[in-house]
Amino acid sequence: MISKIKLFVKKNKQDVLLFFAIVLVSMFSFSLGYITSKIEEKEPLKFTDPVYEDISNNKDLILSSFLPSYAQR
Repeated sequence: MISKIKLFVKKNKQDVLLFFAIVLVSMFSFSLGYITSKIEEKEPLKFTDPVYEDISNNKDLILSSFLPSYAQR
């Protein structure tokens, strides 16, 4: 069994090295991103109730919200 593995590695040496290089680079990238995110921990967003404005006196704003942009001249 081990001899078959050794033979496979000898035949496909470049492909095996490329595979391990890709795995190492991806693991390094993931760990670097993980460490960076832990260092830059931010306070989570807090959502509150929306603030509504009274626009009943502004007729232009009310009309412009219903008319297409080419008709607003």
